[in-house]
Amino acid sequence: MVQMGYQCRAGICTAGNYGSPQGRRRALFWGALSGQEQLPAFPAPTHVCKDFNQPFPSQAAGCAVEIPDSDRKYEMVVLGDVLTDLPEISNFEESDRAEYSRPPQYITQEFLRRFPTKGGRSLAARCIYADAAMAPWQNLYQKLQDVTDGLLAEEDGKILGLGNSVLCKNKGTNKTSQKKKESSKKGMPAATPAASAAEKADGSDDDDEAQQDAADLVDEDDLDGNAGEEAKELATAINEQKNFARQTWLSHLHHLTKDAEEREVLSLMQDSEELSTIWMLGKHRLTLLAAKMAANARLRDHRTLLCNADDFGRMCAVPRLKGANFRNMPGAVTHTDNTNCVGSWHAGTKCMPGQQEEVNKQISKWNKLSPTEAANMDPIKFVYKNISMQSACPAGGMPPKPPKGLNLRSGNDKSMRVDHYGSTAQGAWRGTSKDGCPSQAFWMSTGDLVCPRWCCTYKQGQCNGRHGCFGRVWYDDIQPTVVTRAEPHNLQLIHPAQDRVLSIRENARCQGFPDFHVFVGLGKGRGGSHGKGAATVDERYMQIGNAVSPLLSANLGECLLLAAAEESPIGEGIINVELQEYEQAVADGRRKGLGFWCKHPDNKVDD
Repeated sequence: MVQMGYQCRAGICTAGNYGSPQGRRRALFWGALSGQEQLPAFPAPTHVCKDFNQPFPSQAAGCAVEIPDSDRKYEMVVLGDVLTDLPEISNFEESDRAEYSRPPQYITQEFLRRFPTKGGRSLAARCIYADAAMAPWQNLYQKLQDVTDGLLAEEDGKILGLGNSVLCKNKGTNKTSQKKKESSKKGMPAATPAASAAEKADGSDDDDEAQQDAADLVDEDDLDGNAGEEAKELATAINEQKNFARQTWLSHLHHLTKDAEEREVLSLMQDSEELSTIWMLGKHRLTLLAAKMAANARLRDHRTLLCNADDFGRMCAVPRLKGANFRNMPGAVTHTDNTNCVGSWHAGTKCMPGQQEEVNKQISKWNKLSPTEAANMDPIKFVYKNISMQSACPAGGMPPKPPKGLNLRSGNDKSMRVDHYGSTAQGAWRGTSKDGCPSQAFWMSTGDLVCPRWCCTYKQGQCNGRHGCFGRVWYDDIQPTVVTRAEPHNLQLIHPAQDRVLSIRENARCQGFPDFHVFVGLGKGRGGSHGKGAATVDERYMQIGNAVSPLLSANLGECLLLAAAEESPIGEGIINVELQEYEQAVADGRRKGLGFWCKHPDNKVDD
């Protein structure tokens, strides 16, 4: 830009420095024609920003738009400033309109709930335009719902249909044949078909390998005199299922009782509980859909991503405590090295310190083997041969993850996933607990595990904090970044006191959007996740996550206006500017006795 005749100024601004409860840094550049235009400065931070555990890159320190905290005009804004005046909603809420639950409690809420500026489009007009734009996707859902209602004419059928629609998508009724369903209900079929061609390709095509799988899947001490046949039969039944939770359930039944009839009764009891859960979910959704919100309700977009029934159950299992996530679910155990066990899966094994060089040598040897030489060898056993392994799990842990750089025969990165190296085709164990480890698997009424396996394997078992699976945010924290999605699988996105993820409006508030800003999500041909207008919900989350904080943008705009009027202080890279609307909201809030959340005597901000 300089070579093209422009003056240039670079800066990195943090959204939290301007009144948003999120960190999010943006690299920004100003340019102005040399000798003809005034180069804009950057706005000085107006608020203290709480540390969000993302150190500033040393190589970019010279571009940081920062001033001492003591020179900032206002206190920090945290999630408590934006969450506490909104009404409680359900994970299954599908209405775009709501009413506030109380008057503004803090200055930030006073500011966010302001009316549009004079001459601007009213909230009612904004809602009309938004509804019209999103109508095609809403109408499509309604047509599908009408078809469903026609097929399920009776109320009971409609309730079950609504409940079934929020089950995890991979639990479709057509996934397995009726024969397999009946077999899985009995827990241990008397006879099972031979392995499929795909299973044989994975190395389970002969009796010796099936016997070895059986030995790894179950403990020989738990079997009776017909140990070999029964173990082989169980291994075949488990391999046939393909679903990790279902495989674990079969192993659990086998260890629980040797009586086939008892296993069948237990499975039928579980099926009955699943049906009851589907009924309750459907009844709840029907009640919410029947509720009509007044067309003039002031709060818009306070609607959450409708998480499936399994994820809803997992959110309910996370205690409503600061820092809570999957590690606090029933039966989960965290070890001193921050890895964890959850009963159905355990901390992985890894090489002892100082042995990585030897592992690298083995990887190099493996990669030099010809396809013929490697055809009948297990790459994991080859690489870790004579390598001392360790696991924080007192029961010995689970198989190691394939090391980086290992060129497996397929050449496909899928081999690095736990559903491959931890599959029963590879001889991986299935069960709900291991002797010596205090962790224990728990089941939900949907028939799935409370804590899924991937919580243990994500980031090699080290995920926590911001990236802790099913993590709750807290009132005295800020979001490091408002992201473009709302699934809680590997991010801290669950509401502090409600069993749901943050709503569209709550995410918008974290960016600094006023409540009169109505979002329009166009489906773009995508089906979306669950629920009414789901594609429009996904798009609205994406819009908000991709946006620049309006508070930061407004401060930058003030700097640009000063430069355009040639009133920006010459030679100053950082200047103080004021937003009239924000100053007015602060003044109005002060008159009402409002302050910031962090200064309220009943609230405490942890470092």
